[in-house]
Amino acid sequence: IQTETTTRNMSLLGVAMSCDPHPPPVLICGPLGSGKSSLVRELARLCSSFESSIDSLDNKTSKARDRHGQLDELLELHVDEETDSKNLLGSYVATDIPGEFVWMPGPLTAAARVGRWVLIEDVEKCPEEIQAALLRLLEERILPLGVGKEEKCHPGFRLFGTCITSARVLSSSGANSHNARRKSVASVGAGGKRVLHPNLWRKVHVDPLPFSELREVGRRLHPNIPHSISDAALDVLRKLDGSGRGEVFATRTAENQINNASDSNQHSTTAEVRDILGHG
Repeated sequence: IQTETTTRNMSLLGVAMSCDPHPPPVLICGPLGSGKSSLVRELARLCSSFESSIDSLDNKTSKARDRHGQLDELLELHVDEETDSKNLLGSYVATDIPGEFVWMPGPLTAAARVGRWVLIEDVEKCPEEIQAALLRLLEERILPLGVGKEEKCHPGFRLFGTCITSARVLSSSGANSHNARRKSVASVGAGGKRVLHPNLWRKVHVDPLPFSELREVGRRLHPNIPHSISDAALDVLRKLDGSGRGEVFATRTAENQINNASDSNQHSTTAEVRDILGHG
């Protein structure tokens, strides 16, 4: 469902993708629950729908398709400190023949080979081992596999990452807010997370949907739910939300909003938009 904020965020992402011969890696920054991953999913859906219509004319595509017949364009990776690089890049596995081993590519390697889009959630959580592999991928579009192997990316390969920024930074206004957000992400990269270095990504800073737009989206997604119930659910999100989105409490100052959001994060589970709307 398109809203003013969604349209603006999608436009920023589209501009970041406008580069020949291929776009640079795109890092989408925003607070928790601002729809960073959803933007990439929607863009991949739109592009795969267009490509499906083109390929249906010549029937020459070899890419995987989803259950609706569209190209399964986006691979989402959730990486944390316990993720082994072999799970992403690949490794040698035993065959039915005793003593014989063959190379089995991991999902990231397979995506780079066939030209799928890849979304790495919360890039800042990548362990050092995976960062080392991603650095060359970000700089040269070459994926080092170890043991003398490397994979050059297909021209259609696209890499996206998400990075969570704090609600306190986004609560600033005007040019100070814009500069603070950039400084926030740059300082994270300089603090040991090499994969977040500013020169490796084209950054897109997205804003969370204000509560007025969330109300509109909720009513359109669930038209049969009484407005009193949907508004009550939205009030719960207002009290638990830590994204820094506007219109939290109209009678409170911006400083009180930040403090209350911080207290909610410390004493309760942070609610996200998907928890209220019921959509992943």
